[in-house]
Amino acid sequence: AVRHLVKRGHQDIACLQGKPASSVNRERVRGYKAALAAAGIKFRREWLAGGDYSPQRGQVEAARLLVLSPRPTAILAMGNLLALGALKAAQNRQLRIPGDLALVTFDDAPWATLLSPPLSVVAQPVEQLGERAFQELMNAITSGKPARAKTIVLSARLIERGSS
Repeated sequence: AVRHLVKRGHQDIACLQGKPASSVNRERVRGYKAALAAAGIKFRREWLAGGDYSPQRGQVEAARLLVLSPRPTAILAMGNLLALGALKAAQNRQLRIPGDLALVTFDDAPWATLLSPPLSVVAQPVEQLGERAFQELMNAITSGKPARAKTIVLSARLIERGSS
């Protein structure tokens, strides 16, 4: 998502994170920072905002980001509800998406294409995630052994739409 925004000419890319203590959030933020570094863009601590995945938090934190000077020209939201809040904050400041502010989010919600403009997203293989989780659960049940913690990484893909 960051590489996509950089290709679109953005250097000032903020991040709306979810719950900082969650492993998924930590991995996403680590990827955000790594992609900035790979593009030669300095990480700005003040441009990492958030604290949960609610649209209310997304709106409050995006509103805070959008009054900074300089302000970000793009936001990467770590969840689609955060993105809804960011959209509302941009609307309240009368910013055009993507003209004044680009937005990319995680998770391809069914309503993402219904917004104007449609949201650019990092889509995860949700069905495959569910299948793998079910397989792991069934293996633990049939073996009679306690399930061990396991990290399984599946590929995600960027779907470019009108918001970026």
